[in-house]
Amino acid sequence: MVDHRTSALLDIENRLLHRFEWRRKSHECVSLPAPVTMVVPGPPLLVTSGNSLLRFDWNTRESQQIATLALDPTRLRFNDGKIDPRGRLWLGTMAIDEKSPIAGLYRLVGHTLEQVLADVRISNGIIWHRTFRVDHPHQFTAVAGES
Repeated sequence: MVDHRTSALLDIENRLLHRFEWRRKSHECVSLPAPVTMVVPGPPLLVTSGNSLLRFDWNTRESQQIATLALDPTRLRFNDGKIDPRGRLWLGTMAIDEKSPIAGLYRLVGHTLEQVLADVRISNGIIWHRTFRVDHPHQFTAVAGES
């Protein structure tokens, strides 16, 4: 169950994951080994750091790798992620230059990230009314049969 009294904030460049607990008026921050680019609230809290999808535990400050992608950090990074109505995790990547169509959209299957869509510049803004994905700067794509 997601606790709506808690918020997570990412500082990509400084590799920081922040947690704000509004009820307690507290702030915590943890540094991860690589840029932190995506968070999905939990439990478990899911984050991407570098080329890895991680399960993160705030109590122990430990992370456990779930899956990895062979991403060249000079060209690609994780960008966005969301859980669909069926409980499946979808992750998008983005081209660092924001122009090259070298990124993609992936779905977590077990401990593997399965590519669903290729030739993307920036995968961002996953929504589930129908399965749409935004590929900036002005392109919207429907992934057929995945709603």
